[in-house]
Amino acid sequence: MVRAISLIATPIRIRSFSPIEATPPAKDRSHWVVKKFTSFDEQRTWQVKEWQKLSGADRRKAAWELVYDYWVGMKGMNPDELRLQRIITNVQRPRS
Repeated sequence: MVRAISLIATPIRIRSFSPIEATPPAKDRSHWVVKKFTSFDEQRTWQVKEWQKLSGADRRKAAWELVYDYWVGMKGMNPDELRLQRIITNVQRPRS
């Protein structure tokens, strides 16, 4: 029998830090839930239920944290590049 052991973090909390700081503050993981599952289906069902408990704003924050951690932590890119950039300055309809 194969047992799936998973560490699940819900809800994800966003911590912001000043760009002046050299490193971000350590993440607070005191709210993480550790749970043992007997199958991957059971794990998936539990994860879906936990995500559905969160509000839309919390889901967006969690998604943004994943994007930010990937962009800055794994790719080593500047976090300012993730901001919306104004590329188009003027849009006009063609005259008919």
